[in-house]
Amino acid sequence: MRGRLRRKKSRNKSGGKNLLRKVLSVLAGTVFVLLLLEAGIRFGSILHRKFLELTGGRGGADYTILCLGDSMTYGQYPGFLKKQLSKKFPELSFYVIDRGRAATNTAYILDNVSGFLTEFNPDAVILMGGINDARGDLAYGGLKIGRLSSLRVIRLLRLVIYHLSNGFFSPDEAQAAEGAGVCIEKIDIMLEEIELGRGIAGVVEELEELSEEYPDCALPHKFIGGLMAGRDTLRAERALRKALELSPEQPDLYTDLAYVYMKEADNLAREGEDPYPFREKARRILIENFEKVMHIQETGGMLLKLKEYDAAEKALKKQLERTPENRELKRRLALLRFEAGERSIDELYGIGGYEPKRETILNFIGIHERISLFGAKTVISSYPNRPVAPIRESFPYAPEVIFVSNFETFREAVARKGYREYFIDSFAGDFGHCTRRGNRLLASNILKALAPEIRAAFPGPPSGSE
Repeated sequence: MRGRLRRKKSRNKSGGKNLLRKVLSVLAGTVFVLLLLEAGIRFGSILHRKFLELTGGRGGADYTILCLGDSMTYGQYPGFLKKQLSKKFPELSFYVIDRGRAATNTAYILDNVSGFLTEFNPDAVILMGGINDARGDLAYGGLKIGRLSSLRVIRLLRLVIYHLSNGFFSPDEAQAAEGAGVCIEKIDIMLEEIELGRGIAGVVEELEELSEEYPDCALPHKFIGGLMAGRDTLRAERALRKALELSPEQPDLYTDLAYVYMKEADNLAREGEDPYPFREKARRILIENFEKVMHIQETGGMLLKLKEYDAAEKALKKQLERTPENRELKRRLALLRFEAGERSIDELYGIGGYEPKRETILNFIGIHERISLFGAKTVISSYPNRPVAPIRESFPYAPEVIFVSNFETFREAVARKGYREYFIDSFAGDFGHCTRRGNRLLASNILKALAPEIRAAFPGPPSGSE
């Protein structure tokens, strides 16, 4: 009897161990498959890059430059830099990659720089960023919330689950969920799809379907307006008007609509056409709804550009009441007084100094470490109208890093020709998105700093004109 009990206990223990081994095997197998899938996706990205090289995407360039940053990089100076490099070094071919991303911060760049380096194999990486670092992201060296979300396999799984769930749940069940919360989650997925390379047209179409599924939710219309701004003004206007119809007390919808009009006015001005009608539409939206929108930071900048100095000053002062130490708002108020002839150029550039955020510096260091390990050159550029010295002085000893200042040249240029010759807005207070002239100046400053490095890599007869 006792022997049978011992054998039974032994079998139970053995069975428990077998079960544990099976569970561990399943977990190990799952992790292995996910790692294999991640490697496959990244390898596919490398093959795609090689395909671009063979079909002329890279064109067998002698020197490859990767430009990282926010909306001050995306669609801005990289194209001008490519033209200036080709003129300066006509004997060489250049591949300049624009990987700027609107509204991004240095934490995002840090998370993704290794993938960019593997994908493009650059000789130099130009980094300009930090203005969006006030949004609470943790810096390099701290815990990264959502770090796993940067893995492509995690993004892929989220997209698969999202699209499969659309087929598994009935419209009635989906409708029963909280509309706004579901909209936010679905829109977040769509924005990730854009990041993974999906075309904007497809996302806009899906947003329109989402607006039909949740007819009382203003968010799909708001995001359609944002995505269509500068691309299809009529469609953007129609979407934001619908959002305002659904949520008339949401103040940022008015500034979004004004921005759509300002964007169209900028496009018309660049094409040599009359921008006045759309600027007037933007002015009317902001002035008629001034009490609703005066606390929104973009309001002061748009009114300043429209030369509505009194309203702009009221808006900026209102915003300063909420954040009295905000140097960007102080600079924007100084710019207003400079444009109105009430302040000199020296006073404009003497507002509160400039100190880079701690997280910006820490993330810059992390990004440089990855670039250095890859064997590429790090180029850190200040924003226009901002000195690079505070960044350089906060950086640990790194003589191999090239620092580019865009302070002195832009200060002299603005004093000579005026702010609006170089900037189309003033979203950062003392600078904004650049005009063609501003982007040419920015590219020229970067070229001057990078030229010695290129000459050293390709010694030979003197290159083209400065």
